Amino acid sequence: MIAAAAIAVAGCSSDTSAPATSASSGAPAGVDPALLAQAKQEGSFVIYGNAAQEQGEGLTQEFLKEMGLDGISVEYDRFTSAQLLQRFETEAAAGQIQADFIVNAYPSQFTDPANAKYFTTLTPDVLPALADYPEVNVTPTGVRYSVTPFAVQYNTDLVQGDDIPTKWEDLTDPKFKGQIILNDPRTNPAYNVELHYIAQDLGDDWLKAIGNSGYQLTASSVTGIQQLAAGGAKLLFPAPNQAQTLPEGSPVGFVVPDGVTFVAESWFGLVKDAAHPAIAQLYAQWLLSEQGREFACSQKQWNMSMNVEGIAGAENCPVRTQFQSITDTDEVAKVAGYAQHIYDLLNLK
Repeated sequence: MIAAAAIAVAGCSSDTSAPATSASSGAPAGVDPALLAQAKQEGSFVIYGNAAQEQGEGLTQEFLKEMGLDGISVEYDRFTSAQLLQRFETEAAAGQIQADFIVNAYPSQFTDPANAKYFTTLTPDVLPALADYPEVNVTPTGVRYSVTPFAVQYNTDLVQGDDIPTKWEDLTDPKFKGQIILNDPRTNPAYNVELHYIAQDLGDDWLKAIGNSGYQLTASSVTGIQQLAAGGAKLLFPAPNQAQTLPEGSPVGFVVPDGVTFVAESWFGLVKDAAHPAIAQLYAQWLLSEQGREFACSQKQWNMSMNVEGIAGAENCPVRTQFQSITDTDEVAKVAGYAQHIYDLLNLK
């Protein structure tokens, strides 16, 4: 397990207006009042997820706020995708599944027959949004709801206008020499995957140029984003959007350059016979709702619904054709075989 945290509802959106409610029930529009009442009685909610701690907590906090679920405690336990799969299988074998809701990058978490039996079958009766949700993103017990690209954060005070990198080749421009913070690929398999995909597209010379760029190495993405915000460098990569971890107004932007980009997929499933089924069902409904999609886009998490163009904030989630993802352990092992080659080209000792 990478991290765990217990949180209560707290505002994390700049929009402080109250959600629309039904005049007769007090529930947010489109929400079953009986399901909401049951959720309030349940009182807590446990999620196992592979998303970064800040992303997972940010989504759940916004959900609780919009649903009016004040006082509900949420435990978000973060794992790598492989760790999560192993943890779940161990708990399932012991008959002691602790989570109500699972988010993983591996669809096999929900499609493998040995695992699928532990999840609720998802139909439009359970999640009405599935009635018109793209079928490619749906399995009987799992839904792919977003992808998170690993791209480039930049200091908006130091990098502006035409200097903002629009393609991966821009990172080797002399103006960024000594101005790049590199998230150490030895600390996170996702960084290896990103660098591997780009090198496959642009060749080893691109990695060599990064290795000779005078980059600053960080073993912690949290330290890296703080250093970037403080003006310690112009760029940070490979990185998901982490601006939400900083104080509001921090000079940090996020850009996805043109070209092949690794994305971490997010699939969810509702644990069958969970201790808190109503909250889990409401959370799934919210993730697929217009409000959930809008918030995910604001956090630079690309929603998998092709209907995002019609919602506020959709400009943050343009359709991309060069997103690539890894969806099973065999693919991870294959890319891991290239790791030392990547380290050598980057001059990592």
